[in-house]
Amino acid sequence: MVKTGREKREALSALKVCAIGGEKATPELLAQLNKAGFSLRQIMGQTETSILLWASEEDVLRKPGSVMKEYWQDPVRTEETIKNGWLRTGDLARMDEEGYFYLVDRARDMYISGGENVYPAEVERVLRKHPDIEEAAVIGVPDEDWGEVGHAFVIRREGSKIRAEDVISFCNGHLARFKWPKKVSFCNEFPQTALGKVRKNVLLEQAMKTLR
Repeated sequence: MVKTGREKREALSALKVCAIGGEKATPELLAQLNKAGFSLRQIMGQTETSILLWASEEDVLRKPGSVMKEYWQDPVRTEETIKNGWLRTGDLARMDEEGYFYLVDRARDMYISGGENVYPAEVERVLRKHPDIEEAAVIGVPDEDWGEVGHAFVIRREGSKIRAEDVISFCNGHLARFKWPKKVSFCNEFPQTALGKVRKNVLLEQAMKTLR
């Protein structure tokens, strides 16, 4: 919608509000949508809580605190995820002084390099600021010296000839050195789920093949 020219936006004149969520809801994208004149609401949801968690006025009283019962035919994952009636989403977040929450990353995506926690989402946000990078995805891979190091998968912008060393050096001044990716792979697209989220487990499998 951002790329749609103003002369074609009359087709969207009946649009009252947009809801956005997922991995591509970057501050830059939100600003672009706002500048383009789209009324925007940011949402959060989870498959286990019926995508967007809500309850009717009646159910709030009849079924207080209700969520899913279990993972279908997966008692091990159910036990790992639901503790004392609470569903652990696996998301890491911070809260500001006004009580607003910001998602930092997924707990399973975090890796430890030289004893320091590294959150791939933070590194990805920095790499996306490079004018020659269309998209980036970072994972942690095993390393004999540091335990784990970052491996960045990068999609170049059309016509770009950016090199691996350029990607890494761009982190200088933006990230602490232990957060810099040590390896870079270029690709044309990322494996994605039906909801458009990057399948990092597939990227990890690809990265592990290069280590063998």
